[in-house]
Amino acid sequence: MEYQIIYDKNQFSKVKSLFLRVYSDYCGEFVEQYFERMVQSSDRITAFVQNGSVVAFAAHQILRNINSGAAPEYLRDCPPAFIQSLHGKTLLTSEWLTIVPESLGQFSKVHPLDLLLGICLRMTFQGPTATTFDGAMGYSRQDRKVDRMAQRFGAELMGTVYRFQIPCSIVFCQPGALQDHPISRVQQKIETLWNQREIIHPPFEKEGVA
Repeated sequence: MEYQIIYDKNQFSKVKSLFLRVYSDYCGEFVEQYFERMVQSSDRITAFVQNGSVVAFAAHQILRNINSGAAPEYLRDCPPAFIQSLHGKTLLTSEWLTIVPESLGQFSKVHPLDLLLGICLRMTFQGPTATTFDGAMGYSRQDRKVDRMAQRFGAELMGTVYRFQIPCSIVFCQPGALQDHPISRVQQKIETLWNQREIIHPPFEKEGVA
């Protein structure tokens, strides 16, 4: 399995078929519009690729120098106290965490969401652009316990919001809080994927961003 960080928006389309397949039930006839919104708002995409096909992905956007008095749309449903605590900070979000259900067997007894969460946080805080970010955040479905999985990496739960009428935890992680997964084989797989990462830049853009 390969791990890619995709900065080239022209390459975001490689996750489209998986997005449409997974989210058609939630987004209905508007699923194409939601995909286009994701493409427009995202600065990069994390993708796991198996035999040429995307089997998991997450989208990321940068919230720069947050103004708590005029918070970005992404934060609009968060508790006011949490938004105020982010004033002046720059965050990297992880959104639309998605896996191919039948691909679970390809992950060698390691849950793919553990890998996806671990890689997203590793990219945020330990890549060359790590000093750019004051925190990582996302919204995780409570019914699937993804929020609890994020806590294994040192993330905090800051409240509840609703996405598609589904209760989701606000997951937030500060740079100094990031920790290894408690199960060694999971952490070892994260390390292997990270060390072998492929970075896909837009044409003519200089290398060096990760």
